Amino acid sequence: MPDIVKVDLDGWYESLVVDCRAIIAERLYRSRQEIIEGWHEVGERICTDQNYQKYAKGNLAIHRRLAEDIGKSLTTLYYAIQFYDKYPVLSNALETFDKNISWFKITNAYLAPPKAEHRERKELDLEPYHVLFRAIKQTYFATHDRPAWLEHMARALDQMDSKPSEGCINFISALRELISTLESMLY
Repeated sequence: MPDIVKVDLDGWYESLVVDCRAIIAERLYRSRQEIIEGWHEVGERICTDQNYQKYAKGNLAIHRRLAEDIGKSLTTLYYAIQFYDKYPVLSNALETFDKNISWFKITNAYLAPPKAEHRERKELDLEPYHVLFRAIKQTYFATHDRPAWLEHMARALDQMDSKPSEGCINFISALRELISTLESMLY
C-alpha cells in the first residue's frame, strides 16, 4: 500500500482553494450578467424596431408568434420587453442591483408579473370542445342534407386561421376525424 503523503495545508493548498472559489464566483457572476444583457438586448431590439412601434406594440397575436418563432415563451418575451422599457440604459439598471442578481431575480422582484393573456396556458379545459362535439353530432344526424352539411363543415375548417393555437389544431384534427367517421357511416 502506498504511503499517504501529508500535505502542509497552511500555505499553498489554502491559497489554491481560495483562488478556485474566486474563479467560480466570478464566472458565475459573469454568466448571469451575460444572460441579463442578452435579454436586455432582445427587449431593445424589439422595442426600437420601427415596424414593431408602428404595428406590433401591444399586439398579443404578434407577441405570441414572435415568441414561438424565436423558441421562447410568451412570458419570457414579455419580461424582455418590459425590462428594456423599465431600464433602457442597462448600466444604470445594473448599478441598482446587487452582485448576486440573476434574470430570475429581475423577473420576480423588479418587473411586474405578466397579465393573464401573457402567461402560458398550462391546462386546456376540454369541456367546451366536448359540448361542441355533441352539438355537431346532433345537428349532423338531424340534418336531411348530410353531404351538404359535411361539405360546409370541411370548408369552414379549411378557412380557419393559418396559425391557430395548439389546442385549436388538436380540436380541428379531432373534428376532421369526426367528419370522416360520419361520412363513412353515411356512405
